[in-house]
Amino acid sequence: MSAMNATVRRLYDGVALSYGMTMVVLGSTIPSGLYSIYQRDWGLGSSSTVVFFSFYVVGVVIALLFGHVSDTVGRKPVILTCVALSLASSVTFTLTTNFPGLCIARTLSGLSVGLCTGAFTAALQEAISPALGALLSTIYTSLSLALGPLFGAVIALHSGLPLRIPFIIYGILTVVAGALVLLITETLENRGRLSLKVQIGVPKNLVSAFIPFAVAIGVAYGTNGLFQSVVPLSMKGLGVSSQLGMAFTTFLMLAVSAVTQIGMAFLPREPSLAAGMIILVVGLGSTAVSLIIGEPIVAWFGICISGIGQGISFRTSLAGTAELSPRSDKAKTVSTYYVVGYVATAVPALAAGIVGGQPYAVATVCAVVAAFAISNVFLLRSSKRR
Repeated sequence: MSAMNATVRRLYDGVALSYGMTMVVLGSTIPSGLYSIYQRDWGLGSSSTVVFFSFYVVGVVIALLFGHVSDTVGRKPVILTCVALSLASSVTFTLTTNFPGLCIARTLSGLSVGLCTGAFTAALQEAISPALGALLSTIYTSLSLALGPLFGAVIALHSGLPLRIPFIIYGILTVVAGALVLLITETLENRGRLSLKVQIGVPKNLVSAFIPFAVAIGVAYGTNGLFQSVVPLSMKGLGVSSQLGMAFTTFLMLAVSAVTQIGMAFLPREPSLAAGMIILVVGLGSTAVSLIIGEPIVAWFGICISGIGQGISFRTSLAGTAELSPRSDKAKTVSTYYVVGYVATAVPALAAGIVGGQPYAVATVCAVVAAFAISNVFLLRSSKRR
């Protein structure tokens, strides 16, 4: 293959992988922009909405337990599976007329995203370069998570079938993604047989050092879960009643987090994990206070600050986990880190939903998550002394 052909092939693979990853992750947050419509048209309460969201988390965690399969069967088969699962999810969302159907669709979406994380990132690193591939993966993931709710809400707002058309359009875009990634080059040279053995865990001698990073991802992803489920619905008490306004709540927090993570890559020295935890405490505390006193300005301030703290906490704790792990155990340790994070995504949201999902309940859960962040600051200080 000539140098020019090789360059064109790498460019095509990079573009196809970028578009494919964006589409898979985008689909995971489209439902977040439609919750208010499901509540209005289907009569779903806050607790049902949270259970609906939790099925997504279950799907992600199950897929993460087998995220290593692309290291044996190859990147391309797993990537095609991710796209197929996303398409199946959009079809199920389009056709379903009941709550169990929504839960099945959400689970399929979770499975897709869980497999996507490792396979797409590895393929981008191998097709382009390790550093640029990792950075692009972070950018696509963060921005797609943020844009999903707006994608769903904007299309729903201008559609006669607000719970169908967003998923039909997304399905068409996903078919295009499938056609593109079908033609990419397999980047894994030495492939083996499929192994379904679960590979997670942390070496015993690293457990104490890993705990602060695990708490950090738990707090960061717990914040994600709150802003993708119950916080937007609680904004009704602050005068935000349209589905577009609620979707913007989710978008704003995730977008600020995305910009923060991208910006950190260009700083000469990144903020510390403790700084991220403290900023997150301020953001969650402000959000909690705003829901109690009914002050919108405080709420928008809290949402933005939560995004900054979430972005710093996630990026620095992930980097710390990767640096902590020896090469032989890196994949298992990082997988464990993500499993902790995604389980924590559901717990605060479920807690808020179980106790009614009202503003006071959501504010209380925000305060509890902030308390975990404060405790982690002291945990980080004590681990440094050791």
